[in-house]
Amino acid sequence: RATVTKDGVNLTEGSISVVINNKTYSADVVNGFAAIKIPNLDAGDYDGVKVTFNGNGKYTNSFDTVNLHVLKMNTNVTAAAKTYVINYGGKYSVTIKDENGTLLAGKTVTLTLNGKEYKATSDANGVATFSLTKSMLKSSGVKTVTVKFVGDNNYVGSTATAKITVNKEAVKILKAKKTYKFKKSKKTKNIKVTLKNSKNKAMKKVKVTLKLSGKKIKGKKSITAKTNKKGVVTFKLGKKLTKKTKVKYTITYKGNSYYNKVTK
Repeated sequence: RATVTKDGVNLTEGSISVVINNKTYSADVVNGFAAIKIPNLDAGDYDGVKVTFNGNGKYTNSFDTVNLHVLKMNTNVTAAAKTYVINYGGKYSVTIKDENGTLLAGKTVTLTLNGKEYKATSDANGVATFSLTKSMLKSSGVKTVTVKFVGDNNYVGSTATAKITVNKEAVKILKAKKTYKFKKSKKTKNIKVTLKNSKNKAMKKVKVTLKLSGKKIKGKKSITAKTNKKGVVTFKLGKKLTKKTKVKYTITYKGNSYYNKVTK
């Protein structure tokens, strides 16, 4: 903003111009002042900028020089909590804005997870999206992610932290009948159930335990067997149930580092 006076009196006509980076910007004088807009001016020092009053029918040209110091703008990175399933990939997005709330595109943002750094570039909406691979989400628990924009020529850097939760995968026990009826004369007395994961895929070669409760059961009251390639486990009870009796049974998969325990 420039002030234009003559003998202490504000001038009411004419124009002001400045030249910065070989470009000329102008504005009309209104009540002794001229406000010149200079778009997209990079941060830094601009020394000896010439400000010229272009004169009018009454007054001749005049000029002055000023030193401009353009500050970098502050930024804000926003990171939110999110939940994932262990051993599956996923997306994690953050947003970067300047101090006025303007979304910033084309900015490199770094995400630190499990001690390793990953980079992504913000899009036109100021959103930087990271692809979290299976190996990045290979252990369950609550983890802290640190998101950082280091800054550049025009923007001050900023940092944010957030919690992400990696849960073990759920397991479903399917086709578990509430009631089985066996004939005493039938030697084969089997209980079959199917185990599938949260994506409805068969749980192959995993150990499942069946626990029996009731009278007239021969031997141990628990059996452990493995599922086949279709996720089906068969418990053979022919030698345990030889007399008429009523039995209750409980099926348990104990889980592991990747899957939750489930009982039915």
